[in-house]
Amino acid sequence: MYKFLNKLTTIIFSVISIVILFLIFVFNYLEYNKKLSVSNYNNYVVILGIVVFIIILMISFIFIKIKIKNILYIITFLLSVIQILVIYTYYFVTGWDAGTVIDNSFNLANQGKLDYPYYFSVFPNNVLIVKFYSEIISIVNLVGLDKYAYFILLILMVIICNSTSILLYKVLEKIFNNKIISIIGYFYYLLLIYISPWISIPYSDSLSLIIPILLLYIYIFFNKNICLKFILLTFIFVLAINIKPQTAIIYIAILIFDLIISFKLKYIIKKILIIILTFLVTTQCFELYTKDITNQLNKELATTYIHYIKMGLNENSSGEWNSEDVIFSQSIISKKDRDEANKQVIIERLSNFTTQGFIKHFAKKTLLTYNDGTFAWGKEGNFYNIILEKDNFSSDFTRNIYYEDGKYNKVFNVFQQANWLMLLVLTVFSLFINKDEKNYKLIIYLTLIGLFIFETIFEARARYLFSNVPIFIICAMYGVQNLIELKNRIFNKKN
Repeated sequence: MYKFLNKLTTIIFSVISIVILFLIFVFNYLEYNKKLSVSNYNNYVVILGIVVFIIILMISFIFIKIKIKNILYIITFLLSVIQILVIYTYYFVTGWDAGTVIDNSFNLANQGKLDYPYYFSVFPNNVLIVKFYSEIISIVNLVGLDKYAYFILLILMVIICNSTSILLYKVLEKIFNNKIISIIGYFYYLLLIYISPWISIPYSDSLSLIIPILLLYIYIFFNKNICLKFILLTFIFVLAINIKPQTAIIYIAILIFDLIISFKLKYIIKKILIIILTFLVTTQCFELYTKDITNQLNKELATTYIHYIKMGLNENSSGEWNSEDVIFSQSIISKKDRDEANKQVIIERLSNFTTQGFIKHFAKKTLLTYNDGTFAWGKEGNFYNIILEKDNFSSDFTRNIYYEDGKYNKVFNVFQQANWLMLLVLTVFSLFINKDEKNYKLIIYLTLIGLFIFETIFEARARYLFSNVPIFIICAMYGVQNLIELKNRIFNKKN
């Protein structure tokens, strides 16, 4: 069973990863919604990615010689301080969904009620975030730091970001038992996540960043108490589906992996009972925790998964968010009638596709999701909602990098795209056989396959990959391991 699943998963992942790269490097000329302009030049941009990879490799060999106790924690602390200072120079108050969540969090903390209950009736997936943020804001108000409450939320994003980097490094060390590979993975995290301005947006993408790697960390390291391990895993899973469902995919991958390596039936039954019980208790706890918010909502207005499948099939928006689709869904008050109407739209859209049109649509949708190393930074509605006044050199410099109209923004986009492309290229090299006693690569492959299926079926967004970048990095490091092995073989043959 294990060998069969391993081979099948590798074949499926091979097809997916090669298709993604083929689209990115051959069909990158296709036009689609919210396209990153520099992606038209992927074949040239990737050269920069190769150069950066070589530089990282050289730096990693220097870092491995540093023998300072707790160096990882010292570096992470220093980077956290620097990140807070840098974010302070350019942060702004955004609009779109993130702005609605923040505004209502403040309203709930200060006035005890939502400012816009209709939005949360329609999109109840953000209820837990609002409740959590309102609790933090209440504590901040209590200690008299209310005017810094928004920036304190950003500091929380920084803590999550840098905690994730530590967990990633620890997981890389455990899987590969190779400091060079662990350092390279850590550097890629810095390049794609640490310097990403998405950390300055206190929304589900940055808030949930720690979830996939934390689930993997718990599964790999918590082996003394199996009961505690699966209680924690399931608790975090329920948390994930309430914050960012894409981050919960790795939990399913872990369960599949664990099930096929478990040989004794009594242990399987025990784990299943723990999972079911923890799921039920945790779900009930979260419902009680958010009860003061959900009591203000109209459950009949809640958007179901059928709406997101419908949007994923919209040719005009390349399967991305579409205002007309949203208006259509919200115009039907009854949930049952709305789902039925959306099912009819799904059937119509599928029947209207020619074979060529269907393939082209999903090619564009895949490019929209995977062909943007900035993860669609700045491409949401009313993105730069309130820009704070700051007149100094550091603010001017960072805003020129991160703001869409900034002098160096295109340079930043090229740099991020180059690193992202190189990471995707390295994932293809992971397809060869690796030295991995536990074969955690199967979990990584299952997760990325699940993520691809999720983004293919439902509404597409480049930023929906952001929380799973650490998993992409682990996959790419399997590729690095194979490249190192190849180099060693060539070198040994010459000698």
